[in-house]
Amino acid sequence: MKLTDRDWEILKLVHRFRFCLSRHVRVLCGFDAERTANQRLKLLFDAWYLNRKKYLYGIPYMYTLSHKGRILLGVNKREDKIRVDRITHDIYIIEAIIYYVRKYGVSLAEIESEKELHIKDRLE
Repeated sequence: MKLTDRDWEILKLVHRFRFCLSRHVRVLCGFDAERTANQRLKLLFDAWYLNRKKYLYGIPYMYTLSHKGRILLGVNKREDKIRVDRITHDIYIIEAIIYYVRKYGVSLAEIESEKELHIKDRLE
């Protein structure tokens, strides 16, 4: 599988927020249709760059980086811990980001995720 620029964007997005739903990827990576985003996510999953899992009833597949995806991005090889008690909170945060991106034209580069802030704290 040859990775496209959009694939790299998807992998970086999933890494930034620990996980993403397909609807988050569709909006934040600029896909026109949800089906197109789902097909791309399936290709990345089948190529072992992403993992997908259902953690809670009623919440669609959550995509996380696989070991191969982490190696490709050159980030920490340890898998992110998904806390079940924070899943809905984290989903609402990503959806609030989507709101600001759409309504006010804020770019993703201007937003720092909680994970990025914790990494920055460790470096200082």
